[in-house]
Amino acid sequence: MSGACILCPSFFPPSSQSDVENASNMALLVRPLDECPDYATACQLDLPGNRPLEETPFWNAQSAVQQAICTSVPFIKQRRTSPQHLHHDDSTLSASTNSSLIDPARRLYPELVSEIFAHVHALAPVLRRSDQISHTVACVCSTWRTIALSTPSLWSTIAVGSWTADPDAYLSHRIALSGSAPLDIWIIATDQVLHWCLWRLLRQASRWRRVVLRGHDSVFRMFPVPQLPILEAAFIDIDSSAVQAAEAEAVPTLTFLDNAPNLRTVSFGYSSPYVTYGAPLACQSTLTAATFIVLEKTLEDMMYALDNLRALEQLELRLRARGGAATPAPPIHSLLAPPAPAPPLAPATLPGLVTASSTTETTRQPPSPAAILPALTCIVLSFDDQVFPVLDYIIAPNLRTVIIRDAGQMQ
Repeated sequence: MSGACILCPSFFPPSSQSDVENASNMALLVRPLDECPDYATACQLDLPGNRPLEETPFWNAQSAVQQAICTSVPFIKQRRTSPQHLHHDDSTLSASTNSSLIDPARRLYPELVSEIFAHVHALAPVLRRSDQISHTVACVCSTWRTIALSTPSLWSTIAVGSWTADPDAYLSHRIALSGSAPLDIWIIATDQVLHWCLWRLLRQASRWRRVVLRGHDSVFRMFPVPQLPILEAAFIDIDSSAVQAAEAEAVPTLTFLDNAPNLRTVSFGYSSPYVTYGAPLACQSTLTAATFIVLEKTLEDMMYALDNLRALEQLELRLRARGGAATPAPPIHSLLAPPAPAPPLAPATLPGLVTASSTTETTRQPPSPAAILPALTCIVLSFDDQVFPVLDYIIAPNLRTVIIRDAGQMQ
């Protein structure tokens, strides 16, 4: 059999028996559906960023289906109490005596199909989550299209890059279909596009959940300080090759994160000594993990920004000399996923460590300013060709683990 539109009522004839588990095993294998009556119409959808369907199974589809079924069916049954619905439940959820490969999945509740879409979307890599999955399920048949367009989480990942032909139409489309769902925003584009997109999304700031941004430092300096009540993670990569000393007197770069009370993770990278961190971060009570690329000249400035981060447990510093080569940014597709630390070259566990020197000199008292990090338990340091006395700038009474690795490992 070629591709099957498993939710299209006109494609499969009715059956006296059905098995949700058997049907769901094939529910998310999406292919060009030449035999589907709605396929020709579906292919003509005018959706910004639409791409050809690919003959490939979804990311971890079976796991997502099973999770959706387990979590959704009881909730749906509570909402369906009429005799007709109860009869439908009995016929739909009963175990099939025949091991049919595909039972008529048209019997699945639309709510359940929507949950399956949402789980698959959440498990997928960011590139597929931002475009391929949402458009693929919307192009299968009229039933899937209706369900997909009414599932806000399918459209809640916004990714703008060089491949985006019309950012205006793309953003309008995503904002409209995502409803009130939290947004994951990824903008890796020119400074002009980044500036325009940020201002375009400013009205949706209350919905920002995770952001990945790359652009010139001036774009962030000129951006206002929005209210970001649900922002959990921010990955900011400053393209600072053109940053000049005259710009250093402007508003510090991290200021636009000051109103993010639930920020847990921040990653901030740059390569210019003129980029400044400014005053201590406002998210002192919530930040638990941070990654910074640090130049020798800006080490004290960065420590001042981190001062009194009471909840910070893990800190990673990528240090290099003033003329050192830029540390490659991590793969963009991994930035919105839960962080997984790379294996260290030579981990060193130091029980009871309070402060120490990363050079061969005698341990000194912490200079001023020094970052007071009472909850810090682990610090990861990577150096280029020069070792900085980083630990001299940190007061961490609960520090237990120091990991030192070669900066080349970051590649």
